[in-house]
Amino acid sequence: MASELRDRILEVAAQELMTSGGKGLVLRSVAKRSETTTQAIYTQFGGKQGLVEALLNSGWSRLTARLEDLQPNENPLEHLMEIGLCYYRFANENPNFYQLMVGRSVPNLSLPERQKKYTGPWQQFTAVALHQAISRGLLSGRVEDIGFLLWATCHGMIDLKLNGFVQHEDDEALLRKGGIGIFSAFAGPALTPEVLPVI
Repeated sequence: MASELRDRILEVAAQELMTSGGKGLVLRSVAKRSETTTQAIYTQFGGKQGLVEALLNSGWSRLTARLEDLQPNENPLEHLMEIGLCYYRFANENPNFYQLMVGRSVPNLSLPERQKKYTGPWQQFTAVALHQAISRGLLSGRVEDIGFLLWATCHGMIDLKLNGFVQHEDDEALLRKGGIGIFSAFAGPALTPEVLPVI
């Protein structure tokens, strides 16, 4: 029962932050919509700061769990595609959490350093697959450069979609084409059309 209440409070708080444009988090409003009391929120999270940190932790934990559920793939390029698509789907299914996770501002609250505390373990999924691709000669270049372009493409498409700027009839196919373009730009000696992911 306590875990259900906690999850409900987190969902409502994420909604409140994003629908207000990040202008603030009013615990009284969160309590009312969660059908609980402000005291219960303080008991669960220790106040507003604790609630925001719990939101970040919950979002990254959910994403990490989904990435861990991905089936191993012998082709590291296909595995990189699966990681990107998993992230893309998570963002579209959890827009409130996603926008807070990637840095939408919350005035008057100091947020923990996401890069070290939250994104570090998650980035390892991408880094491991990239190292495998480079060691097999499928890609050539720095892990940081390739990873940056892969995530910049993914983030850009998510941002455009969530903010209503662009709607595409088959956005996942387009995302795969973007990934293939990046793989081709960093092609290693062993990269052949046969090992490139299928669109």
